[in-house]
Amino acid sequence: MAFGFHARFVHVDDVCRRLSFADRNDETGEHYFVMDRSEESPDEAVPNMDNVYIERDDQGWGGYGGIDRVVLARDNLTLQLGERMATRMGGHDSIRVNFEVSDDVFRELRHVVGLIMRGYESQLEVTAGPGDARRDAK
Repeated sequence: MAFGFHARFVHVDDVCRRLSFADRNDETGEHYFVMDRSEESPDEAVPNMDNVYIERDDQGWGGYGGIDRVVLARDNLTLQLGERMATRMGGHDSIRVNFEVSDDVFRELRHVVGLIMRGYESQLEVTAGPGDARRDAK
């Protein structure tokens, strides 16, 4: 079972290696998703990706590791979760956040997801929509 929402708020923080998405720009929103890399092992790959943190909607729906695959497309971020993390996420085996951002923000997203996934490149796929691939590759 998949969990997803459309993010109207997208924040990229390359210093903290964090991506934040929310369905609203204020505190009345229903959904948010955060993904970041532990500051204690920013460049080190560890088993089960246990230094990558994800959270959806509440700290009770979050934790480290258990991510099988991360796909960043021009208009969405999708994570495929292992069984342990799917259980922590309320039985959702995938998380998908749709968004609309400028080319500049997408380049930042791509850069920071690369920082978060350093050492796990085989589990990361970055795609772009028609016409965006050449421009974003620069």
